[in-house]
Amino acid sequence: MQIEIISGLLVFVAILVMVVLGIQVGICLGVIGFIGLWIYRGFEPALASLAVMPFVEISSYEISILPLFILMGEFGMVAGLADGVFDATRIWFGRLRGSLALAIVAMNTALAACTGSSMASCVLTARTALPLAVKHGYNKEVLAGITAVAGSLAVLIPPSVLLAWYSILTGVSMGKLLVAGFLPGILSAFMYSFVILFIGWRKPELMPPSHSRPLLEKIKVLPRTWPILLVVTAIFGGLYSGVFTPTEVGGVGALLALGLAIAHNRGGLRPIKDSFWAATRESAMIFLLLIGATILVRSLKLTGITDTLSEDIITLEVSRWIKLAVILLMYFILGCFITAMPYMALTLPFVFPIMTSLGFDGIWFGIIVVKMTEIGSITPPVAFNVFAVHSVLPEVKIEQIFKNALPFLVAEYAIIVILTIWPQIVLFLPSRMTF
Repeated sequence: MQIEIISGLLVFVAILVMVVLGIQVGICLGVIGFIGLWIYRGFEPALASLAVMPFVEISSYEISILPLFILMGEFGMVAGLADGVFDATRIWFGRLRGSLALAIVAMNTALAACTGSSMASCVLTARTALPLAVKHGYNKEVLAGITAVAGSLAVLIPPSVLLAWYSILTGVSMGKLLVAGFLPGILSAFMYSFVILFIGWRKPELMPPSHSRPLLEKIKVLPRTWPILLVVTAIFGGLYSGVFTPTEVGGVGALLALGLAIAHNRGGLRPIKDSFWAATRESAMIFLLLIGATILVRSLKLTGITDTLSEDIITLEVSRWIKLAVILLMYFILGCFITAMPYMALTLPFVFPIMTSLGFDGIWFGIIVVKMTEIGSITPPVAFNVFAVHSVLPEVKIEQIFKNALPFLVAEYAIIVILTIWPQIVLFLPSRMTF
């Protein structure tokens, strides 16, 4: 076995041991990376790199979009931006069996347009929408599974923190990448809805229909959706038209969400203050992760493992589709055990050049990678969306949430196949952008 492969395996094992011991992932990556720099370059050069690299990474203008997106999501939850969409969906489609479950998907689609965090979407939906659906006779375990799945829409529909993270790691146009996530996100929401309607048809006792509402009531509920429509128009319209850069979109979105939070919040300034602190904590964790990943990647490049793996994969005498399948299988396995940001930071610096050299579009590959993180977020043993829902609904067993999320995995894999056969679903909107 080549010395580079042995070095890479030792690094992976060391990181795994440190994570199991409960050490923060960013610190794990940074410590292992520093040790590697020390071994290959000496202590003083390694220390000099440690002094310079964090500032170089964090001072990048593009990275400021991450805390802005996070802040927008915190303000959006305080403002209750998705509540109107939930009410409008359940009132308009009340006669359908599963209408309240469809409303949960619609609510998470709206939350995706203002939070960018799947776990935050899961927690908020479980706290606000599920009690109403259970009151109307819906099975709580089924709803918990649907919520865990629907929350994953936040990683695709802009503003997506993960898509911004992918852009930072690969250099792909952030504006085009964020816009590219819109249609796959809507497709995912429709696929989830079809699964819900199928479940309602096969097991009607789990999702009783609501009574039909008069047309006047349906019309009256529509104005409640204007706050989220305003935010979506500002974000997507600003990105697509080129009026705003992605970073400016983050600032505009955060400002709009703050205004709506002040206008609709009845809890005083405390929730808004808490939003600032929550965004600060999450941003600090992401920055620490980015610094640690940068140090580790620099160390791995010195070992030669990235070049060796890239060359071995590219020169394999198999179809590029088989190579893609192997890479996606790797992401699936990693997603079952690790949160998306760390393994994206570890793998993309050498996986991305491989995929582009094989002729795959960088934007398309970004959407596929993020879709794989969706699948990982609802797949055992470490499904973070499932545990997020369970934290709000401890009376629902984790295995039941897994069981009821399982039918949606079929839809997820079908979406991957659809996007692979018809990549223009991803590339259509970015190709129409003029900047």
